[in-house]
Amino acid sequence: NVRLRAGGSDFFCLWIRAICNESGQTFGLNSCWKTGRKEKSMSKVFVSFLGTNDYVPVHYKMPDGNKSKLTAFIQEALTDALCVDWSDQDKILIFCTGDAKKLNWDKNPDRKTPRLNEIFSGKNFSHIVECVDIPEGFSEDEIWRIFNAVYEKLNDGDEIYFDVTHAFRSIPL
Repeated sequence: NVRLRAGGSDFFCLWIRAICNESGQTFGLNSCWKTGRKEKSMSKVFVSFLGTNDYVPVHYKMPDGNKSKLTAFIQEALTDALCVDWSDQDKILIFCTGDAKKLNWDKNPDRKTPRLNEIFSGKNFSHIVECVDIPEGFSEDEIWRIFNAVYEKLNDGDEIYFDVTHAFRSIPL
C-alpha cells in the first residue's frame, strides 16, 4: 500500500525517494518523490539499475545545485551525494542483466573508463554495495522475476532511494 506523489526534478534522471515515517503521511518533495508507511525505518537502501550503454562521463546536477564530479555513471554521482555516511546496516543495490554486468559492472578491457564495480571498490561504502543479477525482462515471467528480485532485497521500514535512470520502462516498481 504505497502512494507516490510527484515533486519537481532537478536531476537528469528520475530519482524517487521513498521514506518511511511514523505518521504514514505522503509528502511531495522538490527533486524527489516520497511515500510514507507506518513502520519506522530500519535501514537505507539505494536501488539502481545498470544499463548496457557505453556511458559518457558528465557532471550531474544535484538537488542542492552542486555538480557531481565527472563520472560516466549516475550511480556514482548519486551514491557520492547520498550514501557517504551510511552505516553497515544500509545497502546499495545495483541490479544488472548479464550484458550490463559484463559491459558496465565488471572490469572490461573494451571500455576506456573504469567500470562501476571498480569505482565502488575505492569508496568508503564499498562493503554495502551488492550487484544483483536480473533477467532481461522480455517476457511477463522475467518481469515478475525482476519484481521479486527487488522485493526480496527490501524490508518493511526501509528508507528506499530509487534511481531508474537506466532502467527499462518495463521495470516493475
